[in-house]
Amino acid sequence: MASFHKPSGRWQATRRVGGSRRLSGWGSTPDEAEADLARKLVRDAIARESAPLPVRPSLAEYFVRVYAPKVADHSAKWREQIAWASDHFLPVFGELPLDRVGRHQIQAFLLAKGREERTVVTTSTRGKPIVRRYPPLSRSSLGHLRKVLHAVFETASADDLILKNPVAHVQLPPQRVRRETATYDLAQIARLLEASRDTTWHRPIFLCALLGLRRGEALGVRREDLFDGALHVQRDVEDGPDGPRTGPLKTLSSDRWLPLPDGMAREVASWEESGHLVTWRGCLIRPNGFTHALPKTAARAGVPVLTVHALRASFNSALADLGCPLEWRREMMGHSQRGVTERHYTKYREEIAREWLGKLWTAFEAVRADRAST
Repeated sequence: MASFHKPSGRWQATRRVGGSRRLSGWGSTPDEAEADLARKLVRDAIARESAPLPVRPSLAEYFVRVYAPKVADHSAKWREQIAWASDHFLPVFGELPLDRVGRHQIQAFLLAKGREERTVVTTSTRGKPIVRRYPPLSRSSLGHLRKVLHAVFETASADDLILKNPVAHVQLPPQRVRRETATYDLAQIARLLEASRDTTWHRPIFLCALLGLRRGEALGVRREDLFDGALHVQRDVEDGPDGPRTGPLKTLSSDRWLPLPDGMAREVASWEESGHLVTWRGCLIRPNGFTHALPKTAARAGVPVLTVHALRASFNSALADLGCPLEWRREMMGHSQRGVTERHYTKYREEIAREWLGKLWTAFEAVRADRAST
């Protein structure tokens, strides 16, 4: 969404929908223009959703007209992944009616994608052909393809266009043996935080390593997210064409409250009085900038050079070493979907989460105190 102050004195808010089409809202203030645009977007979405489909729509038609608009407000990264997946399955299944796509066809499609090399021919700016060869898709990529296909057919099943989801029993190739992800221990995290004390990267390292936030979640934390001793993880920062911008979280379960131990809450609250807690010269930090800066910080701290995701994995590993059950680690990291019944016991669940985060903070404080005394 973009806002412009027009020569007439009115404000215009615009947003691109459905490819090249734009909708505009108008008002005497930016808020009025955005509110007008929001009403038009809702009416446009209802019109597109209520437009009659053929009795037996093809997969491509259903994907473009129903499923793609359904995920239009998801994070940019997720939309890019869906577009990537559709580039693979629409050329194969796009013209088939939804009820003609069977489990055996999808199973054969995924197995072929995992075995066959791909050749893509494009044209350069000078008109010369460019040939690129790609290896077979990895198991994780096949899993993503299956996940997107499952979501599309699950939506079609909810719309009563098919009797059952044909992807439900599709199997992936056997899992290859993988090495355990390298992580930092609490002493190494303390050294990282010491080395980054007076830099921009101290706060995102703290949030990722000691609270398990994802990269974009850590960069999107604001002062108002810290309330009554708990941190509300509710936004993500992503790289956009015009610089970093805030957007929705990766999944619905990523929206979570983390009840902080008293010492941790005081340290986070001391960072800044208002605005974003993680900034560079008052501006949002580019996620890729954080990724590129971590190896230099690790080198200064004298610890192994690992990825930003390893900080989040270190949080999981530290809690596991303290005996925290998998269920609670999933919930605090935003992995698990919380059911309706569980929401009736929010206070109880917050106390349990606070207890485990308190144990982690106590162990970290002990390590930091030992380093300070030596």
